[in-house]
Amino acid sequence: AAKKADLVVAISQQTKKDIIDFLKIDSKKIKVIYQGCQDDFKKDFEESFLKTVKDKYNLPEKFLLNVGTIEERKNVLSVIKAIKELDIPLVIIGKKNKDYYPKIEKYINDNSMQNKVYFLKNLTPEELAVCYKLSSIFIYPSIFEGFGIPIIEALYSKIPVITTNYGCFPEAGGLYLKYI
Repeated sequence: AAKKADLVVAISQQTKKDIIDFLKIDSKKIKVIYQGCQDDFKKDFEESFLKTVKDKYNLPEKFLLNVGTIEERKNVLSVIKAIKELDIPLVIIGKKNKDYYPKIEKYINDNSMQNKVYFLKNLTPEELAVCYKLSSIFIYPSIFEGFGIPIIEALYSKIPVITTNYGCFPEAGGLYLKYI
C-alpha cells in the first residue's frame, strides 16, 4: 500500500525513517504529522476530583507511573526489577498481555513485591489524566513505538518523564517540551 500511495503519513521522523529503511519508500512521498493527546491531560482538576480518583483506586501518596499495554516491547518488567530495592511503588495502567504478564506476576511474587506494584485498567479518560497528575514520575522504558503518546500525556500533565534515548522517544519528548 505504501508503494502505491501518492502520500504516506508518518507520526514521527523516526517512523518516517523506518518506512524508508524497511519499505524502501522514497522520502519525498512521506509527510510527518505529529500526534496529539486528549485535552484531559492539558487541564487542571479540582482537588476533590483528584482525591476521589486517588481513593477509588487506593493510590499511594507518591508513586511512579507507567501507562500502556502490558506487553514485552513495553519493557515494564525492567521497571519492576529497578524498583525492587527502592521505597517507591509503581502504578501500571494498561491491558495485560496473556504471554508477558505471567512473567511479571512471577517476578513480583518471587520477590514479595505484591504491595509495591499496582495494576489498573479500564479507567475513564479523566481518571487516567488524574493518575498522571497524582504521580511523581512517569516512566516509559518501551523498546519500540511509532511515537509514544504516553510521553506527551505525561508532559502535558507536567510530570517528569524517564524514557529511553533512542527511536522516537527523544523526538516525542523533545518536540512537546518546546510547546508546553
